[in-house]
Amino acid sequence: MIVDKIVKNAKIFTSDLKNLNATAFAVKNGKFVYVGDESGISEYEGNVVDMNGKFIMPAFMDSHVHIALPTGMKYATPPARIVCSNKEECLDFIRKYVNDNPDLNDYQFSLRLADLNGVKLTKDDLDAICADKNIVIREEEFHSGWVNSKCMKEMGVDDDTPDIASGLSYYDRDENGHKTGYMFEMTLMRSAQKSFSKVTDEQIREAVLSWVNFCKSYGISAVFEAGTPCGEEFHERVYDVMKKMDEDGELPIVVDCCFSICDRSTLDNIMDILKRYREKYNTGHLRFNTLKIMLDGTLRIHTASLLSPYEGLETSGGCLFNKDELAEIIKMINAEGYNLHLHTVAEGAARTVLDAVEIARKELGDNLKTQVTAAHLELVHKDDIKRFAELGVNANYTAWWSYGDCVGGSRETAVELLGEERADSMYRIKSVYDTGANVCFSCDTVAFIFDAWSPYFGIEMATRRQITDKTKIDPMLCPYRFGTFPREEEKMSVEESIICYTINNAKQLNIDDVKGSIEVGKDADYLVFNEDLLTVDLDGFSNILPEEFYIKDKRV
Repeated sequence: MIVDKIVKNAKIFTSDLKNLNATAFAVKNGKFVYVGDESGISEYEGNVVDMNGKFIMPAFMDSHVHIALPTGMKYATPPARIVCSNKEECLDFIRKYVNDNPDLNDYQFSLRLADLNGVKLTKDDLDAICADKNIVIREEEFHSGWVNSKCMKEMGVDDDTPDIASGLSYYDRDENGHKTGYMFEMTLMRSAQKSFSKVTDEQIREAVLSWVNFCKSYGISAVFEAGTPCGEEFHERVYDVMKKMDEDGELPIVVDCCFSICDRSTLDNIMDILKRYREKYNTGHLRFNTLKIMLDGTLRIHTASLLSPYEGLETSGGCLFNKDELAEIIKMINAEGYNLHLHTVAEGAARTVLDAVEIARKELGDNLKTQVTAAHLELVHKDDIKRFAELGVNANYTAWWSYGDCVGGSRETAVELLGEERADSMYRIKSVYDTGANVCFSCDTVAFIFDAWSPYFGIEMATRRQITDKTKIDPMLCPYRFGTFPREEEKMSVEESIICYTINNAKQLNIDDVKGSIEVGKDADYLVFNEDLLTVDLDGFSNILPEEFYIKDKRV
């Protein structure tokens, strides 16, 4: 057979579980037509490339990224970073900033929650500094924050405004039942989207191109874009720009996009929205198949759903839907062929997802086609570890968090938050993987700090569970340098991590029939490295980059 290219004398990790290793392959019309050892290439004629022992693997994929949200943040007015060690210093910083910037229309700040040392801010504190302009302060995870009275009024929030979901998206109240200006999850996130309206289409295109260039450099061929909570109008604008870019040949990366919901009211017309998105976003690389639900919150602000209360507190966090409601949603979207992706941080939310799928599966049996993905999974109860494989639920881990990022990088902080047993049960990636579950790896970063988007950084953290001086990461994003986060036995191997970043992600994106592994009949998407990724030192793995990147055998 005459082919376009024959590659030989390579060390090839295929991600094909039936045939993980090879030394040669042949490509014709952008597809692999042979994968195996060198004895088989004698049947093919074409351009022969001797790789001299270089390492080749499938192109990476990322199964939970945010493109629209960091695009908005890139060009909106950046928040001023409050530097303080207590509430008084925090207020002094805000006061000075307001006095030094009298011409601003509103004031945006960011703050590490720990810097308040457990003392609350209130709208009265902020009103005393500035009552005639909006003040918004977001904590570092952007899942909670504080506003003054003017901002609350502009948002249409008063003492009678109901919470979105108890323990999850709610308003803090004082002892008399009055709102304090401290807001959690989606009650605050809507305020973040106002400034995005000023971002131009050209700025959106510029931001997306910067992300495309990152993908080209790092070897990423496909992603799942996980939406913009409470920012429906803006993320649709971003998708519109990406659609035009794809039509113009400027989007070589497959982007599986979604519609994200963060409150129950959106369900009233959700099927019409999903249908419109599916019809609208269906170009060569941009496509739509998925409903995204923000099911729970985060651990540090106690909105992630636990099965029993946080250490020393009465709250267990909350879920947007219970298992029966979620089962009904699964059945509803299954009838129209949509998938479901859920923000699922803690054990209570994970069990809700698993229980809901079990309910739907009992009723629908083999007619259940909706692919369900539980994302993040910082904490999964030991009784639920095997259920991902049993129920066919994708277990999507933000790999780089496994150094303990979401609990401050240390076991001690996790123990204070969760108690010893739960603290030592976080990021049980290997245990879930060993059950045969489809474990997927992603970055879930909401700023264009591309060190954290890197799959090589994700692999280093999944295999090491520790940041060191050799790790390539922006210290502003990951300031923590502690010992190895427990448990040692949960460390993944490089081989397992590559599988999670390639064929397993392809399965979540429903493109494993054409991508995700070096396998006959699939697109010739592959990476070439000077280093052998299976034997290189794991400490500093994040500094690796591919020498060559091919999509359908065309060099990117």
